[in-house]
Amino acid sequence: MKDEILILKDKDLKTKNGRSFFTSTLILKPLSFIFITFLYMSFLAYVSLRNPMLVIEENEEIGKLLNNLAHIPAYGILAFLLLKCFKDLNVKAKVYTLVISLGYGILMELLQSLNPNRLCSLGDIIRDLVGIGFVILFSRQLVGKV
Repeated sequence: MKDEILILKDKDLKTKNGRSFFTSTLILKPLSFIFITFLYMSFLAYVSLRNPMLVIEENEEIGKLLNNLAHIPAYGILAFLLLKCFKDLNVKAKVYTLVISLGYGILMELLQSLNPNRLCSLGDIIRDLVGIGFVILFSRQLVGKV
C-alpha cells in the first residue's frame, strides 16, 4: 500500500457502497508504471513533433505506409501503459484510458499542424483510435487482472 498514491479524491462524490467515486478507480499502482508511461508519452511527442524522416525516393510509398501504420501500435502501447497505471481494470479505468490516450493523440496532431513540415491528419487520429480500441477491447487478455 505504501507504493500506491491517490491522485484524485472528491468527498462529495460517493458510490452506492459509500466509497468515494475517485478513490475506487484512481488509486494508482507503483510509481514505476506512471514514470514509464510519462517517458513513453515524451518519446511519442518527440517522434510526432520532429521533422519527418527522409525517405529514399524509390521506397516513398512504403515509407508513408509504415509511417501511417505506426500509429496503431504506438497508441496501443500508450493505452496498455495507461491501463497498467490503474489499480482496478474496470470500466472507469478503460474510459479514462480512452480519454487520456485519444486526447493525447489529438493534441499531438494539433501541435503537428504548427510545424510547417508536418500535417494534422484525421486519418492519423483514427489510426490512433484503432490501436487504443484494440488494447481496451482485449484488455483482460493483454493486461490481465491488474
